[in-house]
Amino acid sequence: MQSIGNINVAILAGGKGKRLRTVVSDKPKVLADVNNKPFIAYLLDQVERFSFEEVIFCSRYMASAIESSFGSRYNSLKLKYSI
Repeated sequence: MQSIGNINVAILAGGKGKRLRTVVSDKPKVLADVNNKPFIAYLLDQVERFSFEEVIFCSRYMASAIESSFGSRYNSLKLKYSI
């Protein structure tokens, strides 16, 4: 049986967020603050709890903002970026 740690997680994070423009006009929607924490951090916490090891962000719009916010690691998760 394959370990779940060997499976990569892909997160689609590339939309312009037109419906959220009034709330997050200066950043991608995945970086919108929810209780003083970026929305995507809640998802990454959940991914980590399930013992995944690697996440690939599939982004385009403001992709550099996501990468500069999180870098190459989030706790035990290895982060990669596909633009």
